[in-house]
Amino acid sequence: MNQRYAGVVAMGAAVLMTTVGCSGGDSEPDSSGAADDGGGGGGPMAFVADAVNNAGSADSYRATMTMSGELEGVSVESSSDIEYVGDPEPTMRLTVAEAGAESSVLLRGSEILMSGAGFGGSEWVRMDAAELGADLATQDPASEVEKLLAANDVEEIGSEEIDGVATTGYAGSYSTEEALEHVDNAELAEAARQVYGDAGVDAVDFEVFIDDDGLPRRLVNTMGDATETVFEFRDFGEDLTIEYPTEDQIQDLGDLTDIPDVPDVPDVSDLPDAPDVEF
Repeated sequence: MNQRYAGVVAMGAAVLMTTVGCSGGDSEPDSSGAADDGGGGGGPMAFVADAVNNAGSADSYRATMTMSGELEGVSVESSSDIEYVGDPEPTMRLTVAEAGAESSVLLRGSEILMSGAGFGGSEWVRMDAAELGADLATQDPASEVEKLLAANDVEEIGSEEIDGVATTGYAGSYSTEEALEHVDNAELAEAARQVYGDAGVDAVDFEVFIDDDGLPRRLVNTMGDATETVFEFRDFGEDLTIEYPTEDQIQDLGDLTDIPDVPDVPDVSDLPDAPDVEF
């Protein structure tokens, strides 16, 4: 029972990393070809490509991600508050709320730390990200924006004020396969491919709202009739500190002896509905 429960947690971590952002943060997006698609380097796609570059180079930001819809007959309703810092080491903190429960996730280097996931005993439980085939040092949620480089037929859809900031909106769609070409990690690309396949979609519609500094403030991804995911970005480049627990507050998952008995452990196919046991 305990081994199976640990496996579910591990798979859940991989799925959430795929959902939030799969591209390698160390790569520099090539905006030249995408901008040309927008028409002479000055069309809507050029603004989107600039936003991709700017988001990818941000040293810090905060974001909120909400997901709603249905995957394989399973209702998906969740929200996550995200904080990211790149210095001195890329680190993310996610606070995930679903079904009235809240859990915290810390990601740094090869570590995934979970708190509030119902393990009992330790304040934080540690998993090795390498076992999931992912180097979290290169996994930045803002890199979800990189998938927009695969977009076709981008058009301006007007202006909107978001959190008091004036933005211009752009809409388009991208092929899921073309988008996965921008994912450096093969394991995460395959996990994303399975998510798309389970949802029965081969294209994603999006709306992205970009401020006057060329930064994305909102990204809305719609996977057919399956799910809608909304990212709200803010506080780019602002002073942000993520407190990391000390070793005496952490216990390795494999060392746990008091994992609670879970009578109805979800199958792997149910994982998109359980991001609270993600990491």
